[in-house]
This record gives sequence, structure tokens and C-alpha cells, in this order.
Amino acid sequence: MGKSIKLVLIYLLMQVVAAMISIVISIPFYGIDLEASQTFTLVTALLLGMVGMMIYLYRSGEIPTCKNTWSPVSFLYMVLSLVAGLCGMVLVDFVTSGLSWLPNWMENTFDQVLSTGLGVLGVALFGPVLEELLFRGAVTRILLQRYSPAKAILFSALIFGIFHINPAQIAGATLIGLFLAWIYYRTESLVPCILIHVLNNSLAVGADRRFPEVETLADLMQPSAYYVLISASIVIFALCLFAMNRQTTPNKVIH
Repeated sequence: MGKSIKLVLIYLLMQVVAAMISIVISIPFYGIDLEASQTFTLVTALLLGMVGMMIYLYRSGEIPTCKNTWSPVSFLYMVLSLVAGLCGMVLVDFVTSGLSWLPNWMENTFDQVLSTGLGVLGVALFGPVLEELLFRGAVTRILLQRYSPAKAILFSALIFGIFHINPAQIAGATLIGLFLAWIYYRTESLVPCILIHVLNNSLAVGADRRFPEVETLADLMQPSAYYVLISASIVIFALCLFAMNRQTTPNKVIH
């Protein structure tokens, strides 16, 4: 557990250092006007923090190199995992819609980051890849070596959820973290985890840009259609999990 938390704290420290560096970089362009340079510094800090952590994971040997890590498992498994991922996103949206009272500390920050092309790439693509390398490829792998699968998956999901800090995101991130950690446990592969994470973030970014005033799917649909969607998502998600479970054998030792 200690090593897993250490890696997350290092990433948070990387982000703080990246923010300080980005402020310095912005001075030649914006002077000391922090308000005018805010979007630039946020996006630059986001990307620098990701690059720094990627380098650290590589240099410290925390990026798995075994064959299974970069295997798509099978074409059928990838389809099942993406369908399950889509249904899971609908169900997470349903759960978080009941937690709308939680404060969204990062709302303005996300709006500024997503106002630039690099920011969109950072959130929709670069971020998911790095977070899967860190939270599944390193954190979950370490936990699976030390705890029972159930405890490792739960601890991994909680760490992933708490890492987001923003109260409005913690519950959703924890639920998605459970699903992704389970996939990694069953397959030892990061490929389906990365694709699901990219899909989740890309859809969230697209929805935010297309419907900036909409908070949940319920705001876009008639109540009857919405509850049909939720019911169908539960059934399809369960069927996909059953099929995915039958297609894989969990690794007793995660390298």
C-alpha cells in the first residue's frame, strides 16, 4: 500500500512542480498578469506533469513490459469491454446524478483547459494513457502482489477516486476504477483499460463542449426513455461482465 500511495503522491508533486514551471514559462508572454496567463499555465502544467510522471515511471521500471500488458486479449473481449464500458458510463452518470449536491471545485479549471486543443488532447487522450500506466499498470499491480484480489481492486479504486480530489468526481472515478482494476486483474492487460478510459474522457469532453449547461443524461432525455436506458445498461453490463469473466483466467501473480 505504501509504495502505491508514494507513486500517487509523486504524481501530485509533479503537478505542483509543473504548475510552478508553467508560471515561469508564461512570464515572457504575459508578464506577471496571472489572470491573463491562467489558461496557458493550466494547460502547460497539465502536459508537463504528465510528461514528468511518464519519465519517472519509465526510469523507475514501473511500466510493465511483459507481453500480456500490451495484448488486446481478443477481438471479442475488446468489443465486450467497450460495450460494458459504455453501459458503465451510463450507470455512473445515474449514480452521480444523485450526488449533484457535491461541490465541483474543478469546473472552471476544466472549462479553461478544454478551451484549447492541447487541453482537450491532454484530458481525452494523454491523461487516460498516463493514468492507466500509473493506476492499473503500477498501483493495481503492486496491490495485487500484496493483497487478495478483492482487497487490491477495492484499494486501487479508492486510491484512484481520492486522487481526483474534486468531490464531484470522486464517486464516479471510484466506480470506474473498480471496473478497470477488475479488468486488469483478469487480463493483466492495459489495452482494454486504456481504450475504455479514453472513451470515457472523450465522451465527457465532447458532451461538455456540445452541451455545456447539461449536467447529466437525465437532462437530455424524457424520464421514461432515461429509465429504459438505465435498465438496459444494467442488463447489458451484467451480460458483458459474465462473458468477459468466462473469457479470461485471473493471473495468480501479477509481474
